[in-house]
Amino acid sequence: MWLATKFGFYSIVKSSINSDDYMIRGRIRNDLENIRNHCDLEQEVIETSDSDYRYRLIINKTELLDVMTKLGEALDYNNFKGKIGVTTDQKDKLHAYHKVWSIMYEFQ
Repeated sequence: MWLATKFGFYSIVKSSINSDDYMIRGRIRNDLENIRNHCDLEQEVIETSDSDYRYRLIINKTELLDVMTKLGEALDYNNFKGKIGVTTDQKDKLHAYHKVWSIMYEFQ
């Protein structure tokens, strides 16, 4: 699943190494540090140069459910793109989010 949040942009998938684990993947280290800090995750961010998402956290199902709950509880805006536009370490993604919004709007 893709998640676009005020903390960063993530891809969350089942681990291909251990079927009990999940990977929160990101393209920007700071996004992974943001979610790690906000959700009180102890894991260190793993960096890989040979995959499409350079950074990742490996978590278990209980941690994943906790992450999802904490992200929901942190929702404090009524317009996502507006929030991103005023979030210092995220506003550089605003143009990309507008593109995604526009492309998906075409499906409506």
